[in-house]
Amino acid sequence: MSPRPSHHIRRDDLSGRGVPGITGLRSRHADGGITVLRLGPPPGARWVFVGLSAIAVFAGKVTLVDGDDSKLVSAGHLALVGDPSATLYLEAGNDSALAVALAVSGFVAALG
Repeated sequence: MSPRPSHHIRRDDLSGRGVPGITGLRSRHADGGITVLRLGPPPGARWVFVGLSAIAVFAGKVTLVDGDDSKLVSAGHLALVGDPSATLYLEAGNDSALAVALAVSGFVAALG
């Protein structure tokens, strides 16, 4: 019997699959049309996403920019994305930011 996979995400853990060309972003799990992403700790990163539906911040803070609206999300909070098909800009507030996001399987990510 093989051991169950670990779903514990540590701040300094680099498990999961890296997203080519994007520092601080790793795919932790992909199944059933949903992808779990680990964001951070980024080096003051700015990311652009299409296909995110929720972001939970565990350490530090991130700023989400959705159209003209800007929202600061700090540690211990969850942000739901109103329209996952829209472009969402995310900026890490500091080098200690760590967040987990839920995305569709065909999500788009880029540095911005």
